[in-house]
Amino acid sequence: MASKRVKAQDVANLAGVSRTTVSFVLNNRSDSIPEATRQRVLDAARKLGYVPSAAARTLRAGGNNIVLVLTRYGVASEAGDEMHNAISSALERCGLTCLLSRSAGDTSPLSRMLSEVRPCIIISFFPVSDDDRRMLERLDIPLLELGEGASSPSEFSYANLQHRIGFAQAEYLIGRGCRDLVYVVGDDSLIEGIHEYRYRGVAEAVARHAGVGLAGRVNVDADSGEGFLGLDEGMPDGVDGVCAFNDTVAAAVLAWAGRRGVDVPGDLRVIGVDNLRFGMFLDPPLTSVTIDANEGWSDAVVAAVLDRLGRSPAGDGAEGASAEAPGRADDADGDGSGDFGIRVVARRSA
Repeated sequence: MASKRVKAQDVANLAGVSRTTVSFVLNNRSDSIPEATRQRVLDAARKLGYVPSAAARTLRAGGNNIVLVLTRYGVASEAGDEMHNAISSALERCGLTCLLSRSAGDTSPLSRMLSEVRPCIIISFFPVSDDDRRMLERLDIPLLELGEGASSPSEFSYANLQHRIGFAQAEYLIGRGCRDLVYVVGDDSLIEGIHEYRYRGVAEAVARHAGVGLAGRVNVDADSGEGFLGLDEGMPDGVDGVCAFNDTVAAAVLAWAGRRGVDVPGDLRVIGVDNLRFGMFLDPPLTSVTIDANEGWSDAVVAAVLDRLGRSPAGDGAEGASAEAPGRADDADGDGSGDFGIRVVARRSA
């Protein structure tokens, strides 16, 4: 049975005071209230586990510290969750509370969420509708868009992050001697946009190197044995490097190579994304691109939030700069995108 929510009147009854007195004490407006009475109210609130209404507090303060994060990708992702956790932790250090929704503004109306929660700013990983944008303007809620067509600076847009991941994959393989690359994607329409961003990054890296070619894309169903058919039919001849969309797709490529007698990394080098734990147990162990969740891109997002709110970064490094590390995937030519905390974890597959 759900416990009954404790109300201010319950605190007043236990302390033997009026509800107005409780309000004054709990909202730090108790200068005219005797110390003994104030302590009695505080003791009663602690004993009952009273939590003040967020809505009422917002009305009193004229704002709040909630950052609403909108993401439309319903597929679970260990790497994505780590990044959301990093953003949430950094915001918390700055006195802000992060609230994540995987449906508001996408499969459910954003207005429904805003009827319950009034954030001080919204971060969206996808383009919000024109109607929602106008609603946010009327409500005077700042919007920081990180998805395709984002109004935020391109250096930390989500699309550019994915682009840089693909770029890092290709650069690493090219640096290991690969000259004929292919991009292998999973058959998952929910993350089709991410596929495209990463592929463009691979294509850009290939275009920067003379004598290196990209044989396009191959689709594989990494969730069933049918994936091998896609690789048998789609894998171009002469390919010596595979940029896989993620570690799951890369694992399917390694399994296919093992069954077909393709030597990895002798004849074919394979690199994934996310650096999931199972990768180190594959045969051969999987090379993968990873993102330091507590550096780079996440820091840039938090800094942008603070800038939009006119607040100073936390003293413990909300602006954070990551340390140099082997395999860092920074763009040597400098495209204005900064350090995203992207690096390659090298193992035998590449």
